[in-house]
Amino acid sequence: MRLNEEQLRFLIIASKLYRQVMEKSLNQSDAQTVIANHEIQLADQMINLIEQQQRRAYLSTIVKPMSPTVDIEWKHRFYELQKGTKDALIALGNHGEQIQVTYDAQDQAFVLIYDGNLFIKNQHMKAVYRLFRTLCIDE
Repeated sequence: MRLNEEQLRFLIIASKLYRQVMEKSLNQSDAQTVIANHEIQLADQMINLIEQQQRRAYLSTIVKPMSPTVDIEWKHRFYELQKGTKDALIALGNHGEQIQVTYDAQDQAFVLIYDGNLFIKNQHMKAVYRLFRTLCIDE
């Protein structure tokens, strides 16, 4: 069953409200506190999963750089990034993590961000491109 955007937003709001109610009930007995903590953890996990799913849905269409033709296209995208005609390249890794490459004109270096964390900052496009390919392709 797929939920539309409005249903997902409602589910997130309901989960957050439920989480708040459970936090307020932590002043009860020890057994109730354990149950409330467990419910809070479940609500947090559900919220995180929904937000991850929404983030992935908003990513642009991704082509994995496998074939020689696609490989050349990605190299051109890196050159465009360096020239400043593109702001960022975004792809999905093997396990659904977001991979983003930007170009820092001030430092004249490529920046690879892996799942929201800085992974590498390097002036050599080939090094960043090789790492980018490795993260995107199951080998």
